[in-house]
Amino acid sequence: MTTELVYSKLRGPRASRVQIQVHRRGLPKPLNVTVTRERVPNNSVEVAYMVDNQTGYIKVSRFANNTYEEFKQALGDLRRQGMSRLVLDLRGNPGGYLDRATKMADEFIAGTRKIVYTDGKGDQYDTQTYSRVLGEFEEGPLVVLVDEGSASAAEVVAGALQDHDRALLVGRRTFGKGLVQQPIALNDGSELRLTIARYYTPSGRSIQKSYQGGTLSMSRNWPSVSARASISTPIAFISPTRFGIAPCTVARCMAVAVSCPTYLCPAIPRLSPSIYAVCKVAIWCASTL
Repeated sequence: MTTELVYSKLRGPRASRVQIQVHRRGLPKPLNVTVTRERVPNNSVEVAYMVDNQTGYIKVSRFANNTYEEFKQALGDLRRQGMSRLVLDLRGNPGGYLDRATKMADEFIAGTRKIVYTDGKGDQYDTQTYSRVLGEFEEGPLVVLVDEGSASAAEVVAGALQDHDRALLVGRRTFGKGLVQQPIALNDGSELRLTIARYYTPSGRSIQKSYQGGTLSMSRNWPSVSARASISTPIAFISPTRFGIAPCTVARCMAVAVSCPTYLCPAIPRLSPSIYAVCKVAIWCASTL
């Protein structure tokens, strides 16, 4: 049976039912299961819960059409549960709708401050976006998790929060995707995307990674394998670089993070104990900013 045939038999009108027979190893007879067809949710806020009685955790996988509404609901629910500090997980977030990302950043940044701006060859491509609304969480320790899979709109959020000293970034250097492209339809049905501007963080840092001579210019001084093996945490505070958004270097946090014990946290399936330990240290550092 092909995958297409399986899909055609499983799909159907909403609220209708389908009988599924499951053959499981070790059981003498197959299992008969009745499944009610329903719309499959496609949430971009994958999970939101309280890590402890003070710390909330929200994982945003991408910036889709309903991301801001999902985030607002999750943030409000955590606030009602007593959240006073937050871990925002943007690891592996490839980006998406920019306006949803800036609205999310606006929930953390007080006053009228610049969130992101574009600078192109001509003034007609230059834009500036500022925080304007009274955010849900403008005060309180905030930690943002990023990695090499955090790109585009996710980097806009991380860069704005970092430039305004609103959050402490923890993780690895981000991807470095910050181009404004204009689509141009061609006669043969194909499309040309012309780069017309670049995205910049409030302090003037270009989010786009640098290319020289047609190759990616990368200057990374990674620790040796033996040195990395001695670090008990899989993520580290990395110094700023020429491209992407790099987590802050905090010497006292690094010293504690390397030597911190492993926290057992069985209630957090998406945070490994070692990452949770670093988040605990980072939250303490963020509260002192």
